[in-house]
Amino acid sequence: MTLTDKTQTAIETLAKKAVKNTLSSNELSYFEKVARKFDEIEEKARQKFYPNRKEDEAELEIYIQDYVEELIANGLSEEDALEKAAAVIFAEQPKNPEEKRKEAYQAHYENISVAEEEAIGLTYGSRIFLGIVIGAMLGIITQIIYTGSLFGIAFGVFLVLGLFLGVALGLAGHAKIVKTKS
Repeated sequence: MTLTDKTQTAIETLAKKAVKNTLSSNELSYFEKVARKFDEIEEKARQKFYPNRKEDEAELEIYIQDYVEELIANGLSEEDALEKAAAVIFAEQPKNPEEKRKEAYQAHYENISVAEEEAIGLTYGSRIFLGIVIGAMLGIITQIIYTGSLFGIAFGVFLVLGLFLGVALGLAGHAKIVKTKS
């Protein structure tokens, strides 16, 4: 009998895991010891920080099993019945706020017009240049006052601060464009 590649890979993984579990600590390599320690830490963290939901899972499993059996009795294949059950289960669950926010962002950026994209890009570009110019001018003035030369540390500091100012102004412009659209 010939096994599928997936089954063969699962058998190899099982054999590796079984051999490692039978070895004593002195027979393990350093990296195997580290991996075993990480597994122990992960299991302790899971026990400490994740609540035990086995009862809820078992109850839901019985419900899903009954539903799948009912769908199979009504003529669906086992695979189709399982897909339909999963669709029903996940359709009944409300989305968390993070998913809703992510979907809203995706919808906004999928429907953004070319003109809006260009306006946002030009806003960023112009505000960044404006910030750099303001920073360079303040840097030169400060540098001349303190050292008498045009370029130096003060110039560099103010140039970087001007860049940050430009990015901040660009973000504000982006927000304004988005807000006026919605």
